[in-house]
Amino acid sequence: MTQPETETEPKPERKASEHATKLAEYVGVVHVHTKYSDGVVDMDSVIDSARDAGLDFVVITDHNCVTALEAGWQGWHDGVLIIVGAEISARAGHCIALNVEKGGNIKRLRKKAPAEFLGIIARNGGYSFIAHPRGNVRREFNINVKSWNDWDLETFDGIEIWSYMHDWVRNITLTSFFEAARNPGDFI
Repeated sequence: MTQPETETEPKPERKASEHATKLAEYVGVVHVHTKYSDGVVDMDSVIDSARDAGLDFVVITDHNCVTALEAGWQGWHDGVLIIVGAEISARAGHCIALNVEKGGNIKRLRKKAPAEFLGIIARNGGYSFIAHPRGNVRREFNINVKSWNDWDLETFDGIEIWSYMHDWVRNITLTSFFEAARNPGDFI
């Protein structure tokens, strides 16, 4: 028995979304550490540098804390939007968490398995991004960031695809390290 032939309707013409005309470009940096964790600059320096570079926003992601949020830094400062999240530095890998609350909840997440801490972030209305998924180990520089291995999980919202710090560290030698310290502008 054959199926009767049916006429196929022509595909509707695709039209641009009404929101497409309302799109704008915002330039910023995600995954910045400050003196609140292992960074070397304070928030005023981050804001000054962002403004001088013409950035619209900066996402602060200090390790295992939201101290910048608790100190009231989230919001607009000198024309730069500061968004405060945290980098969860778990043994199984690192994760950037956004839309997180003040308080001690962040520190306890680092001791949990990825499935558990990603679930907690999502259930609390947060967003998670796998940070430097390829990891890096350089014992001479005291760097030991494990690669992300839980790719079967579907509860993260995004992946950091490039990290200047990890690219720089991957290719550094002791000689080039001291050269970079003397002439940092040559290496950025």
